[in-house]
Amino acid sequence: MMIAQGAGFPMDISGAEKLRTLVAVTQGCLITSQALSNLFKQSKHLRLLDLSLTSGWHNCFGPSGQGNILDEIPVEIGGLINLRYLSLAGSKVLKILPETLCDLHNLQSLDLTGCSSLRKLPDGMGKLMNLRYFYTWFCSSITSYPKGISCLTSLRELTNVIARADHNDAKEFTLGDFEKLNNLCGHVRVKLVGNAIDADEAIRASLWNKKDLDRIRINLDGDIGKESQDVIKKALNPPSDLNIEFVGWWF
Repeated sequence: MMIAQGAGFPMDISGAEKLRTLVAVTQGCLITSQALSNLFKQSKHLRLLDLSLTSGWHNCFGPSGQGNILDEIPVEIGGLINLRYLSLAGSKVLKILPETLCDLHNLQSLDLTGCSSLRKLPDGMGKLMNLRYFYTWFCSSITSYPKGISCLTSLRELTNVIARADHNDAKEFTLGDFEKLNNLCGHVRVKLVGNAIDADEAIRASLWNKKDLDRIRINLDGDIGKESQDVIKKALNPPSDLNIEFVGWWF
């Protein structure tokens, strides 16, 4: 089912219990928590849910862009146990995601691109064991990523991640937590935070096992930025075919 450009998001959808796909092709559409709660309670067979700005999506992430007006995801989303694809891209006022999102054990793709007000990711992210594609472009309000990302061994695409580099933290994703993410492909942007590079964390990251990863773009934050790039690269010890780039910007 498609909700067309210019249409409001309905409080009730006829035949919702049979829905497998729902795409909202809208811009500036108000999507209320109550409407979503009603949808989630009825549509237990949903496999694809796209609430993003799908037409001209690249325009909605700048200061003047207008994404969908979605400020809350109700806890009932955890009941969509058949969901494979979820996009909330362009939801610029969304600040938090419910922990019940981590009950979507069959979820394979999660797109949060342009959720610029999103403050944190759910602590239980490690339960999304089938997640393969995770997009967090322009999620500029997130200051750390949860430890559970280290458990997502099926991940093939991870656009961005913030990694603590000075020690193995119990709650935050750290540099060494790349250890088991050996299916990553293409490139990933990494923001390293902390006081210095911990040699044990760099070794534990096991970059030499990332056979399909082509490039890592690294942004250095805080005191770690005082370290020379050569020192950091030597600590990471990447294989010769893995390109390490240092960049001064982050998004």
